Parts: sequence; C-alpha cells; structure tokens
Amino acid sequence: MAKDQELDDAVAIISEAFGSFRAEMERINTVATKIANKTQWVIRVTMGILILAFSYVFFQVTQVTTNMIDMIGSMDTMLNRFGGMSEDMGYLTNSVQAMGDHIQGMPVIAQDMQRMNRDVAGMRHSVSSMLGEVASMEKNIEFIRLGTYQMADRFVSVNGAVSHMNYNVRQMSRPTNMLGPMNWLTPP
Repeated sequence: MAKDQELDDAVAIISEAFGSFRAEMERINTVATKIANKTQWVIRVTMGILILAFSYVFFQVTQVTTNMIDMIGSMDTMLNRFGGMSEDMGYLTNSVQAMGDHIQGMPVIAQDMQRMNRDVAGMRHSVSSMLGEVASMEKNIEFIRLGTYQMADRFVSVNGAVSHMNYNVRQMSRPTNMLGPMNWLTPP
C-alpha cells in the first residue's frame, strides 16, 4: 500500500512538473508569436516605405530625363537659329560695308556691325558648348536611372530575405508542438 502511495505521489509530482513545463512553453510560444508578428509588421511597413520612396525617386528621375530631352531639342533649335542669325548678320555686315564705300558716315556703323557679327558668332559657340554640357548631363541622369533600377532589384532581393527571416522566426516559435497539439497557439 505504501508503495502505491509513493508511486501515486511520484506520478503527481511528475505530472505537476510537466504541467508547469507545458505552461512555461505555452507562455514562451505566446511571446515568440507576438515578437514574430511585430517583427513581420515592422518589416512590411519598412518595405512599404522603401517601395514608396523608390517609386517617388524613379518618377522624379523619369521627369528630369523627359525635361532634359525637351531642353536638348530646344537647344538644337536655338543653335540652328543662331547659325541663321549669324549668316544674316554676315550679309548685313557686307551690305553695310558696301554702303560705307559710298557714304562717309557709314564706316562706324559697319565696324559696329562687324562687332555684332563677332558677338553673335560667339553666342553661337556658347550655345554649342551648352548643348555639349546638356548632353553630358543627360548621360549622368541615365546613370542615375540605371542606379535606381538596380536599387529596385536589390529591394526584391531584400524582400526575399525578409520572407526567409519570417519563415525562420515561425520555425523558431514551434518547439512547443512537441508537447502535444497546441496548433491554436502557432501563427498560420
């Protein structure tokens, strides 16, 4: 009889220890699930913010590229018009010089016209230089666009890594399943 009592006491002690162990594991599982859910929420919010920021930067780079293309077209038109204006000034200068031979007061005007012709030619050269600089800027903007595309690709890689981390966190929160069916505690 005493042996039966000792056996019952031992079973009661072991049962109580397993009950305490099970309660502690359930508490750990609850905390791990909360941490996993909060971590997943933070990761999703961060990824959302990064995707929005990338979208804004990509849109702005596209706008700048479009504006630069329009500006280059305008610069080409200006260059052509300055070329025509320079030609016209040359003809006008020649005409004024011819008049200077016939009229005494015209040489001063002819000299001024020559200076104006040189100034217009200088302006044409300046616009041509500006066109080269704008083309260089367009190349730099293209490099920026490629960089943002590479960032987008890296965001996709980061998203995959985050999904893998999410899977690992879920796997770490499952050790309590060894104690019995507690599927209602684990996240879906």
